[in-house]
Amino acid sequence: MNTYEGVFILDESLKDESLEDVLGGVRKDIESLGGEVGSVTRLGRRSFARPQKKKESGIFFVMVFELAPDKVAPLHARMKMKNEIFRVQVGRAPVADETRASDRPGETEKREPARKAERAAGTKSAGE
Repeated sequence: MNTYEGVFILDESLKDESLEDVLGGVRKDIESLGGEVGSVTRLGRRSFARPQKKKESGIFFVMVFELAPDKVAPLHARMKMKNEIFRVQVGRAPVADETRASDRPGETEKREPARKAERAAGTKSAGE
């Protein structure tokens, strides 16, 4: 299973009580497809840059979950069927890399001569 991050934009007319019901339904859909929900972050009501389908704003949520790659399309199709959900965008979650590139063997040695030459010339490298 892969870790995905889904941005869910809910209809702006939903009340707070029904928000939890909609998110519970999304959670059930993910679990019914064999997935597992990690975290849910409420970003709140936000205005769109321009009206979308005659709507001015939506209620944004970000949900991190694990799901098999072949189950993402069925999940997206289920979300399109729900009237309360205005838009869904699902993508791979960024991987938390515990080691920085500068901590990997060989990476520092490759860049140090170039940085020393740039410093001597008075220019900055692209990474700084």
